[in-house]
Amino acid sequence: LIKTLDESSFNNYFALFGELEIYSLDPVKLDTKRKELLIRLHPDRFCDGTAAQKRSSLQWTTRINQAYDVLKDPVKRAVYLCGLKGNIIDIEKSKAFSVEVLEQQMELREKLSEAVELFAECGFDATKLDDLEFQASSMLSNSVFNMTKLFSDNFSKNKEILNKIESQINISLFAQKFIVDCSEVRRKFL
Repeated sequence: LIKTLDESSFNNYFALFGELEIYSLDPVKLDTKRKELLIRLHPDRFCDGTAAQKRSSLQWTTRINQAYDVLKDPVKRAVYLCGLKGNIIDIEKSKAFSVEVLEQQMELREKLSEAVELFAECGFDATKLDDLEFQASSMLSNSVFNMTKLFSDNFSKNKEILNKIESQINISLFAQKFIVDCSEVRRKFL
């Protein structure tokens, strides 16, 4: 079974899942393919195999889970796809933000801080937190929608499109982190 997998698919997450190198992926299909691959290659299937088969099975299983983690997440998928096309995006050093986006992010952070102070004084109010989570979820959805459109163009050769993609990646990262922060606040006060 292991020998039937092409070694090149080990190094390309899209190829591993039998997908084209495009941004838009069907999450249900991706999940189904992951389960199929894991069933075929799980180390338990090779408990009577050679040491090399066991090692290979473990490596493939690990790679399948890594690939799935990247491809299911719209931000990680965008960064990975850009990298595949030779456009490495270093999120840690990225400065692709507009003033409007920074202001919106600061406003959401301020509202979350104010909500935490209010919760500490007056008790937890789920509606305030629900509203902030909804705003961040909308921000994330809009950013993913924008990336879907940007990736449909010939993005890898166009610096302007790449800058817009990088900006949308940063927006998505903020939104994802903000949603996690809201969840942590919810856990703290429940």
